[in-house]
Amino acid sequence: MLQFQFFKISINDAGVASETLNRFLRAHRVLNVSKEFTVLNDEAFWAICVEHYKDDTVSSVADSKRKRVDYRELLTEEEFELFNQLREWRKMIAEKEGVPVYAIFTNEQLASITREKITTATDLTKTGNYLRPRD
Repeated sequence: MLQFQFFKISINDAGVASETLNRFLRAHRVLNVSKEFTVLNDEAFWAICVEHYKDDTVSSVADSKRKRVDYRELLTEEEFELFNQLREWRKMIAEKEGVPVYAIFTNEQLASITREKITTATDLTKTGNYLRPRD
């Protein structure tokens, strides 16, 4: 289930508000971030809407370090090379859309795409594990 969280970051006092936003982004699985620069009653600020998954919070940094997977060990050399190329593509798309990389694909999904030699969007939809509907 998708949820929305709204933030207001004043240009004159961005420190605490931006840290609150950053903490929220690190702690949740974010699907989309929309931002708009606004001036209202002589106050300039960023109005930010974060669309995120309700019950899907990201584990703490310490937990994620313990659970790290070394895909170099799990994939063949050829698969690992493709996996890295997919990660670079994912990073480019995520930056373009202003979302975290895992909102595009997780590393686990990229490794599966590589192992299963999925080459078309149709193949992705057949598996049912990769594509999320976007509003």
